[in-house]
Amino acid sequence: MSFNLREDIKILILIPALFLSYDYLQPWMVSYFSALLLLTALFKPWTIVAYANFAASYFIFKTVGFYIIPETTVPNLAVYLISQLILNKRSRRNEFYLVFLWLGAFALFSSSLYYIIYAFVSLLIVFIIDETQSSLSLVNIIKSLWKYKGQFFFITLITVILFIFFPRFYQFLPTANLVPQGKIGYSKEINNSETTNLQLSSQVAFYAELQSNLPSEYLYWRGRVLNYTDGYNWKKSGQIVQKIDYDTPEKMMKHTVKYEQDFEGDLVLLNTPVEVVDSNLGLYSNKLNSTFKGYTKKKKAVITAYSHIKGLKGIKLTSKVKDYYLQLPNFSPKAVQDFFQQINHPDLNTFLKNFKQKIINDKYTYTLSPGQLTTISDFLRTKKGYCTHFASLMGITLRMKGIPTRLVSGFQGGQYNNVGNFYLIKSNDAHVWVEYFHEGRWVSIDPTGFIAPDRINLGGSQFLTTGISIEQEKKNNWIRSNYYEIKNIFETLNYRVSLFLDNYDRNKQKDLSNSLKLSRKAFYILGFIILVLVSLGIYFFNRNKVSKNLHPLDRLLYKWGKKFKLDFSQTKTLSELRKFSNCFDSPKDFETFVQKFQECRYAQRGNPKELNLILKRLRRVDRQVEQELK
Repeated sequence: MSFNLREDIKILILIPALFLSYDYLQPWMVSYFSALLLLTALFKPWTIVAYANFAASYFIFKTVGFYIIPETTVPNLAVYLISQLILNKRSRRNEFYLVFLWLGAFALFSSSLYYIIYAFVSLLIVFIIDETQSSLSLVNIIKSLWKYKGQFFFITLITVILFIFFPRFYQFLPTANLVPQGKIGYSKEINNSETTNLQLSSQVAFYAELQSNLPSEYLYWRGRVLNYTDGYNWKKSGQIVQKIDYDTPEKMMKHTVKYEQDFEGDLVLLNTPVEVVDSNLGLYSNKLNSTFKGYTKKKKAVITAYSHIKGLKGIKLTSKVKDYYLQLPNFSPKAVQDFFQQINHPDLNTFLKNFKQKIINDKYTYTLSPGQLTTISDFLRTKKGYCTHFASLMGITLRMKGIPTRLVSGFQGGQYNNVGNFYLIKSNDAHVWVEYFHEGRWVSIDPTGFIAPDRINLGGSQFLTTGISIEQEKKNNWIRSNYYEIKNIFETLNYRVSLFLDNYDRNKQKDLSNSLKLSRKAFYILGFIILVLVSLGIYFFNRNKVSKNLHPLDRLLYKWGKKFKLDFSQTKTLSELRKFSNCFDSPKDFETFVQKFQECRYAQRGNPKELNLILKRLRRVDRQVEQELK
């Protein structure tokens, strides 16, 4: 092991980028790259490791597919950069550009404030470590930051210019998170036969901007309607076309949703969405199911819509559509028939009350670890399950009674941020509930609330993690109260930054160009011109900075070197000064100059008066040289 904190910390600071991008990468990629970076930092891997690492590209394409998308290009770039880090460590070459490329590449996966802070701190660490060769004191750190203030300014300026003016192609949208497998999360279909135990997932699903905090019974976020069942599992099947008329709602709720996850094109919206008024992607609606779907998948999106939180009234269904929502398999297990007979009643309300009382009296329990429940009979026998099991049972029994019924997959709950006026909905809030058709409207009913009311009252995230409401936590502990206040402020900043970065698309560029009274083409040309001017500014800034930081002797040597076409970079050693010996009248004068130069440059002492005399003589010689050149 040959660990050098000052040098190897540059490699270790790259690892957090992998975990901040964890939701977009395959788990094996994060583990593999992290292990290889640790190996590179702690040891000097053989050169063959750098070349063998390129084999990972094969597995990347095999896992993700051969597509030119961030999910393939970024991991493949990581393969190249790690191989270069291994080779550089063996040859002790500079890794600055590798660090910059790494941070910039993984920024494609994260537009959050967290990643911006991480990248900024990482760059500071690299600069500080490289410049503070003596000690990591506060004074040295401040000096290092001040020294590179110009570089930071120009890097920030170029980043802003590229962000504003870089052409946004059609559907140029950030990549959405992958929905976690084997954990709680949005489901496009219900497969109770194969799923067993679920793990918690605090991954952010989406943000929803609302101007008020709604009661928990209205916090249902509709995604996909499931109509076909095999008697236990549910999915969406077929497409029934019918013109749907309904009474216009008196009051609707406007909300803006920013998606962080990929829902297979489904647009998750509040309760019963009626109209989408703003969207940064193409979409279409299914009025029969009160759902919306986007044409583009695996991309983040921002949608503004109106919803009715109590459902639509005055809906009329044809007999064909009713049959569509009454479909059942030809065979029904005896356990299901017995359950139905025990709760059946001519009156619908009594039937529903009997269902609720039945599962309470029989002590059905809500759990994420019910084990393998291959059939609905297994569920009725063990009396343990989560929302999909209870919703499936209620949906089947309602259809057995002749009530048109469907299941809705989406989310329920969410944490309200009173600073930013938005809900934060996580994977833990994923949920499935039931809708049945009665008296011209679809009525929502949630059987999970019968045996686990706190799951609905608290929302999935709070119920599954702390078990009490945030308000109760604040009352019980003032530290937690202050923590939530600070957290709300920071999450608001993170949301606003993410919303701005992700939502700056082709249309936003068009609005900006119109406000400047420029065509789209002229707008891009303006951006190119500004970028060129800034690049020239960087060039002259660095040139003047180099000249300004030179010792007076170095400036004179630099000037002479240009006149005699000598490479100034080679005059950093005393031996290279011999190239200028012919500028002196005698070898003794040159020897005196070298001595004073050495005292001034290296010993940081010497007689300023003597040095000034030498400099005056050198300037006199310099003027003579200029006259000869003329």
